[in-house]
Amino acid sequence: MTEEVASFLKNGTWELVPHPKNRKLMSSKWVLKVKIDANDNPICFKARVVASGFTEVQGINFKETFAPTLCISSMRLVWGITTTLNVDLHNLDMETTFLHGDLEEGIYME
Repeated sequence: MTEEVASFLKNGTWELVPHPKNRKLMSSKWVLKVKIDANDNPICFKARVVASGFTEVQGINFKETFAPTLCISSMRLVWGITTTLNVDLHNLDMETTFLHGDLEEGIYME
């Protein structure tokens, strides 16, 4: 949890402010996960804070949503190209990643 909050502060993702009385707060919760190896031994503990976006109402709180995900057909294409060109494909695990977008309105989360 400490690493997650530290990454928010380092990346300037949010700032701690007093609750504006004229704004509704979005709730949040911690999602905790234990990553295990092939022998079911714990290898690391992950924690992330998520906003309860399901409380938002389209047209009032937001206009549109977008979730950047990779479909399996795109991954197969990448695998095919790397195989054809005989190049190495490497996997990496990011500690924290952030999408950047400019918001027109402020979001207040507790």
